[in-house]
Amino acid sequence: MDLFDQPETRGLPFDLPTGLDYEVNWSEADAGFRVTLPHARLFYAPAFFDQQSSDYFLDYLLANDTNDWRQTKWRDFQHDELKKVTFRHIAWRHDQIFIYGHYRYQPRYTAWHGDANSEYTYSGIHLKPQAWNPCLESMRDRIQTVANTGFNSVLLNWYRDGEDAMGWHADNEFELGPEPTIASVSLGAVRDFHLRSIDKRWKISIPLAHGSLLLMQGAMQHHWQHALPKRLRVKESRVNLTFRQVRTPPQKRAGERTT
Repeated sequence: MDLFDQPETRGLPFDLPTGLDYEVNWSEADAGFRVTLPHARLFYAPAFFDQQSSDYFLDYLLANDTNDWRQTKWRDFQHDELKKVTFRHIAWRHDQIFIYGHYRYQPRYTAWHGDANSEYTYSGIHLKPQAWNPCLESMRDRIQTVANTGFNSVLLNWYRDGEDAMGWHADNEFELGPEPTIASVSLGAVRDFHLRSIDKRWKISIPLAHGSLLLMQGAMQHHWQHALPKRLRVKESRVNLTFRQVRTPPQKRAGERTT
């Protein structure tokens, strides 16, 4: 199937591989592209939030009492140094994850906010949520109208510059359910978001723009992986928010017994 033989894909801001079975439709109501892939669905709106709103969100999420976030060399704030900065709205952390048999500091800062019972575990980190704030709630409420699902939590990743990255993985933890909808909002520097099929046959690169929304739906987390590679020429910060619906662990569900 030749991408350029299909008129409905002309505005798609990224390429799909030749030979891949897919379908693309533009949603006028949601101002985004709905893409059907093998065992997966995507929705991408390049300008889901307008420039003014996106700028405001970024300022809000990185606001603190001591540093101008645009001028600060955040790479100097490694590990415990970050704890000395008083952020006004987001509980940013620099955690270690267990990978390849060792604990290593993540190449990014993170935060976890959501409902009180939306605890989440990945790569040896157990996250207890900080409360929602007006900015996160506003973003969540708008996204839910397009995703047709509710979200009770959000993982925030702050990529200080192009040296910060995310390796290949899938969001397939038990807490997210069998076919989770992951809503990804990008703010700040444009970064390439990579997708590849689990058999590594197909690969897609999506430049995630400031204010864009990417929905990953269906069985995608079991048949595709994603990553954010390093881009050393990028000097600006990027904040990514992935809204999720975390299931309550069985032992905490009211009225149920576990063995």
